[in-house]
Amino acid sequence: SVGAVIKIYTRREPGSGLSGEVMSFLQKTKDRKPGGCGYLSLNYRIKEWDIFATGWYNAWKGININPELSFHGKTPNSEWHNTTSNIGQFNDDTYNFNIGTNYEDEHQSAGIRYQLQIQKSSNLIRNQLISQLEQNSPTRYNNETSGFTPWTQQHHPSLYYIRRWENWSAQVDMDYFESSLSTNYTTTIERNETTHQSKTITSQSGDKFQSAGIRTDINGVVWGGRLNFGGAFTWVNNKFFSINDKINQEYTLPDLESQQREDTYALYLEYGHSLGEKVMLTAGARLEHLVNQYFDQKNMMRPEKRVSTNLFPTLSLSTELRGINTQLSFRSRITRPSYWQLQPEYQYLSKFEYQVGDPNLKPEINYSTQLLLNKKWVTLMLSHQYNIDALTQDSQPLYNPKKPDEMVPYVTLIKNINTTPYHLLGASVILSPKVKWWRPNLTLDFSKILGYQLQFFDQKITNFKPTLSIRLNNQFSLPKDITLSANFTYNLMGWDNNIELIAPMFYGWVQISKQWLKDKSLTTSLSINNFNTPIKARIVTPYTELKSHQLSVSRIKLTIAYRFNATKQKYQGKGALG
Repeated sequence: SVGAVIKIYTRREPGSGLSGEVMSFLQKTKDRKPGGCGYLSLNYRIKEWDIFATGWYNAWKGININPELSFHGKTPNSEWHNTTSNIGQFNDDTYNFNIGTNYEDEHQSAGIRYQLQIQKSSNLIRNQLISQLEQNSPTRYNNETSGFTPWTQQHHPSLYYIRRWENWSAQVDMDYFESSLSTNYTTTIERNETTHQSKTITSQSGDKFQSAGIRTDINGVVWGGRLNFGGAFTWVNNKFFSINDKINQEYTLPDLESQQREDTYALYLEYGHSLGEKVMLTAGARLEHLVNQYFDQKNMMRPEKRVSTNLFPTLSLSTELRGINTQLSFRSRITRPSYWQLQPEYQYLSKFEYQVGDPNLKPEINYSTQLLLNKKWVTLMLSHQYNIDALTQDSQPLYNPKKPDEMVPYVTLIKNINTTPYHLLGASVILSPKVKWWRPNLTLDFSKILGYQLQFFDQKITNFKPTLSIRLNNQFSLPKDITLSANFTYNLMGWDNNIELIAPMFYGWVQISKQWLKDKSLTTSLSINNFNTPIKARIVTPYTELKSHQLSVSRIKLTIAYRFNATKQKYQGKGALG
């Protein structure tokens, strides 16, 4: 007899075929039912092609507890004191799906992706209010506010293309985003425990977002240095509305039906070059032209158009001085107000407080200079920041919308404003040694506001206490593929714009995780956070002072994750909408 054995061995390229990750976590917050998340990511690779799909579901259940909120208000013709305690419960259900394909070879890469998000939310806030107007006897209120937003959808297709030539490459990104009309229904029940009278106030508000963008990036080698340049265009068309109660509200507040259109044109250029072996110089600039139009159709407001052009330079010099890595940099950036901050919509906060946006808010611009020194595991950072038109909260007396000359007593209007320019000095020390199986990271942050003025009742505050924060992050690599992480933060008292931390605050987070199986593809982790002291702060404005005592509720989280044939997705789209 004759016998023969033929053995054929095949070697699959890492990541080829089907790969993916499955993850799930269960989260329990004190005094709330458990919430959780499920996540699935799949990628199928055949030669130069990838086909990928991702889906996740998140059920978030949060809670806010404020044992005491004291409010002191004073306008030219009235003064009052309110004390409130409240509990707020919040629920969010979100589904997210991604699907796409990608191609990559030696000279080019291209991909297309579609994202769909479906979400609904609800909240319930109960509060007890004791109000004293002038020297009158206190009045007790028992209020309940509930809100609900039905299912909404967000659609986000995007694509990109990259081409490479020796030392050069060019990339084009295109994005489109659109959401369905989102409507929030709010009902507030006010009960006067002194007179045993009650009333119900209802309102509706919503929004619809739409935007598109295109972006081009080109980079290559010029004169021995690296040159990056490109441009971008984004188009935004957002709609907002609100319908206020016309029967039970004490003041007839105007409804809102507005539209915000925005076109942004941007060009940027950056060049970096080595000067010798130890010196690197990088310089660049970004030119941005913004055209913003606002329409209020409900109140027949004439369209407001704002046009602005800004130049944002950057400069960085890095070298080594006597064994110390040194970097000196200058950067500038812009922070625009949110679209809701720009809407002149009157929102009911309480019987004594309303909130409104302002379409004339300017974007915040800051210029920062930083010096960084590093040697081994010690890093020192010194910084100076100059802020122009920074956004902060302000209060004003409320005037009756139907009678503009009539000031409403015992009521203030909260709105955002642009502050006068001011300086912010900062210093940080970072210690990050490695001690065998222990990797600690200790950070000390210091900041001080200079040149800022805050009007508070009849006084003007110009001297603000500095802030000091101490953070200690620890990672322990234990036997049996076990990792223990423990992070702690301690914040001392100090000012941040018009918010003052009036008591030190401690925050802690601990997590233990373990990897399983031979290829360590299965990971389990258990974490606990928010075991800390309460947050005690006060917010001051020209007509109000709010002192807050808020509890941070502990949360426990269990996570299980499994990865098979692990690979990295090749999709390289940067996105053109930020």
